Amino acid sequence: MTAGLKYTLARVGIFIVCTVPAVLLLPASLDLLLRILIGAVLSAAVSFMLLGKLRADMAESIGVNLEQRREQKNKLRAALAGDDEPADDTVPANGTAAPAASELDEPAENGRAADK
Repeated sequence: MTAGLKYTLARVGIFIVCTVPAVLLLPASLDLLLRILIGAVLSAAVSFMLLGKLRADMAESIGVNLEQRREQKNKLRAALAGDDEPADDTVPANGTAAPAASELDEPAENGRAADK
């Protein structure tokens, strides 16, 4: 089970555990929507206090997935450009960065290719 699914199921469970008693135990003179809203606010506070570890695990999982996608994107760009290795977005040792591929393809305002 992924971290995101665990966190989502925990949030839904806490919402149900907090909202059902709020709807049933609060006075009937309060509007039903207001009783549900009180349960939702209560569940948000309880989730914030209890689910810190799951929230951190989910954030880490998202970060790992994001980094993997960046690496795959760089590999794909390198393969499409015909390079053997993926392009590195870091600045070379001489301190000048090469223009990005999108900058080379953009025409200047006067219709000629931009000299960068």
